[in-house]
Amino acid sequence: MKKALLYRWFARRANKKWFFGSLLGLVGWNAILGFASGKMVGENGDKVKILDLENGYTPAQVYEWWAAYGENGRWWYSFVNCCVDILYPINYTLFFTLVLVILLEYAVPKLVNSLYQLCFLPFIIFAADMVENGLVFVALRNYPNPSDKLLEIASVATQTKWLLLVFWLTLAIIGLVTYFANGKEARNHLNNYNNV
Repeated sequence: MKKALLYRWFARRANKKWFFGSLLGLVGWNAILGFASGKMVGENGDKVKILDLENGYTPAQVYEWWAAYGENGRWWYSFVNCCVDILYPINYTLFFTLVLVILLEYAVPKLVNSLYQLCFLPFIIFAADMVENGLVFVALRNYPNPSDKLLEIASVATQTKWLLLVFWLTLAIIGLVTYFANGKEARNHLNNYNNV
């Protein structure tokens, strides 16, 4: 069976340089998000809830949180949501996909043709995150009268993103356990590949 073109693109980049480059990017984006989210404080100076980091929310909760943000906090939230939180998912999608491809190629190389579709999971996480970000952005632009329906759908997208992220983490742990269980053979395969 021919593997998908996108999978082959990632498999050609399943090496230390791409892995550590995307990991470094992920660390950098987390630092930027940490800085930007630190700017999102309520009018009384309290830290505010960030929808992306919640495991679902109701429209009533969002109204309460956004009211607590104040004008400055809502501006920062909108900025982070439409600028930073668009680029960050691109980086984590690259990293998450590389992790799955590397683990698949080196932990279970004989099963690549039947399991390679699992490596597209990060793209589904990315899509859920983009739906969430887009709906939250539109709802925030309509503040103080955001659509309850948009916020409910955004909450479902947020929950979907976190559920799929847990599934990705489970696959990564299974891949690592399998890699180390295969022992020296898997590590030799990895060393031979990286020396090419």
